[in-house]
Amino acid sequence: GIYCWESHAEILQKLIYNNSAVNYGGGISFQYSSFPRVYNNTICNNFANNGGGGLNFKWYGSPSYPILLNNIIYFNSGDQINYELQPPPRTDFCAIQDGNNTGNGNGYGIITLNPKIIHPTDSIGIMNNIGQHDWSLKKGSPCINRGDTNFNNLIPEYDFAGNPRIYKNRIDIGAYEYSGIFPGEEPGNEAV
Repeated sequence: GIYCWESHAEILQKLIYNNSAVNYGGGISFQYSSFPRVYNNTICNNFANNGGGGLNFKWYGSPSYPILLNNIIYFNSGDQINYELQPPPRTDFCAIQDGNNTGNGNGYGIITLNPKIIHPTDSIGIMNNIGQHDWSLKKGSPCINRGDTNFNNLIPEYDFAGNPRIYKNRIDIGAYEYSGIFPGEEPGNEAV
């Protein structure tokens, strides 16, 4: 996982999966970090002994006002997000398992449905079966064309796999952009 102490840290368009932590934040753990930004990531199947399997925010002193935007935070152990600060993180246009457990009114555009990933790993934490995995979105995923494009300066030109980041005029939630074509689909019959 990622362990971050930096001020103004940005985690942008990463695939963070099957990490384990002794305490909090199997996927990402922020300690002392001021104004962290977490954009366009897929954070799944991470494990932590004491909660926050996906993300953990902990400050010793004044709050840092983290922003999570366009992330898939799913299939992690315990709470998907653990925080020890006020106010809770802002979680806009994220797919979060079991909903927005970071507090009421601190996020909009939240998706609670399964993000429908093509072939995720089959375990939480350390992988039992290495195999071939594909973290991109299936046709019909509720994350397709549901991201926020208001932060255009933070949207890279390409997604995690090197494909154009925006398809059909709106960014997808997560690290991958659905291109509308899967193996076996005929050109012209792409998903809408």
